[in-house]
Amino acid sequence: MDKHNKMSRTSTQKLSVYGFCMLFAAALVGLFAMSIDYFVVSINNIIVPCQHDSIWINGKCVCENTKGIFGGEFCETCQCEHLGLCRMSRDGAVDTRWGCQCPNHQKWVGIICNKCYTRSATTDTCVGDCLEHHYGSKCNTFCQPDTLSALDSTKCAEITAGGGVCNACNGHGSCTTTGSCDCDPGYFTARDGSQCTLSCDNCPQDRGVCQPIGGSLQCVCNDNYFGAHCEQSCGSSNNKPCSGHGICDISHERGLECVCNSHYIGADCANLCPGRLELSSPCSGHGECIFEAGASWPVHQPNVSAPVPGKRLIAVASTNTRATAMARATRPTTARITCATV
Repeated sequence: MDKHNKMSRTSTQKLSVYGFCMLFAAALVGLFAMSIDYFVVSINNIIVPCQHDSIWINGKCVCENTKGIFGGEFCETCQCEHLGLCRMSRDGAVDTRWGCQCPNHQKWVGIICNKCYTRSATTDTCVGDCLEHHYGSKCNTFCQPDTLSALDSTKCAEITAGGGVCNACNGHGSCTTTGSCDCDPGYFTARDGSQCTLSCDNCPQDRGVCQPIGGSLQCVCNDNYFGAHCEQSCGSSNNKPCSGHGICDISHERGLECVCNSHYIGADCANLCPGRLELSSPCSGHGECIFEAGASWPVHQPNVSAPVPGKRLIAVASTNTRATAMARATRPTTARITCATV
């Protein structure tokens, strides 16, 4: 009986030791498996199979950094279409060093060589003349004379994303044969890059032209006009400076004054002298053009000082006669211009 009990206790002890060993072994296997998984993850974080600047996230390669140039399980597959070649390039997509070199024998463009801007494009070929407003050897330079519409803006975003150029002349310029903007006189490109939008605040086109001078825009006046905005000019009888028969000049002493052509006289050069016009001098070259004694200053000349009493106006026959310096006539009611013998 004692012998049987002793054997039973021995068997129980053996089973307890065996169970403990089994549990310990299972724990070791679990820990080892966890260690293996951790080791694999650690190795993948150090040496990953992802290519071309792609990243390993949640057990797979994410190709977003290639901007569509590469795809596949490990971002190893070139996505360039129409025989385009993947390469390192600053052209094309932004924020990536990868790009597509599109074939030269056709006009495919775009990030992955899948855009065509020709009139005769098909799904497989891109040849022929460029679409309207498109320029360049591959038709990926876009130029619009006016302001970009919403549709044009969308197209421009597509073109520039693929390495092309987009120009808008904003209604103050024209597109050249190369697709660049040729701004109208007096218009310039602003510092923010908007083309043909910068101009002088007030510079009438019939009196002056806006030009950059000394780092700022200034209104450069045409002949016969003066002032910051070319608003000043000499008198006239027909809306032309000096009635179209002289040159408007300015001096510190006398201010604005007309320098009349040889056959005209008066503060605004509105009065024609007698004589043959084909000759270079008035009075046919044989006298002086004058306001006759007792004649008045012509009534159609506005803003002109009256002649001094007791004097007479004499216009010496020369190519440029300063009329305002010759106001020496009496002022009766009628005016007559005649020639006086020299």
